[in-house]
Amino acid sequence: ESGSEGSWDDSYIVKDIISHALSSFVPQKETTAMLSQNDTTLFKCKILLVGTHKDKLDVSQSEDEDKERCKKEKIIIIAKQLKDWLNQSKAFPFIEVSCIQNFITGVDNNDEKDIVSVKKKIEEMISQLDSEDIPAPWLVFDFVLHKYAKSKELRKIGKSDCMDIARCCGIKDDQLDVVLHYLHLNAGTLLYYSDIPILKEYVIIDFQLIFDSISKIIIQHLDIASEH
Repeated sequence: ESGSEGSWDDSYIVKDIISHALSSFVPQKETTAMLSQNDTTLFKCKILLVGTHKDKLDVSQSEDEDKERCKKEKIIIIAKQLKDWLNQSKAFPFIEVSCIQNFITGVDNNDEKDIVSVKKKIEEMISQLDSEDIPAPWLVFDFVLHKYAKSKELRKIGKSDCMDIARCCGIKDDQLDVVLHYLHLNAGTLLYYSDIPILKEYVIIDFQLIFDSISKIIIQHLDIASEH
């Protein structure tokens, strides 16, 4: 929370950071458009947002015995703002927001109990996830794809090569995007961005490749800014 009371709602920076983070693993509206109704049932994302520095929340006007309660109330207010914003944006149709308390939690960086609480909450969310049957060809494809990348020392694989491997695994050409999105979003074993022109022809095996590229962009931007 920064600035005056309620200023979060007008904070572009916070919303932008959350949007970019969600975009890395949650399918957006553009992706949804190319999937059939049956395909969309594959993608269900449960999100737990953890707000750090809970100890920095301004509760100075509260009595000492009420400060912890006030912090919890502030976190619930922020969580509601987040829920309303995500629901209104409709950019991430697969996010399942359950009760507010499970959607966002605050962490006091100096309190070990808060860290333990977050760990327990994550374990609870994992235990509540529905198990699902994954088609065997999809698992074989994922295994062969990674083995191929390792043998060739590749950090990314071209879409055409992926299609050849998929055919060998019994996956039809028109199913490939669905499989890749599933392995990206649900399994988390690769990265595939069909809605980004410069990336849609590649499947990224080494996640560090993305981080390295982003770092170069940031450094270049800082270099340019320092010249003015």
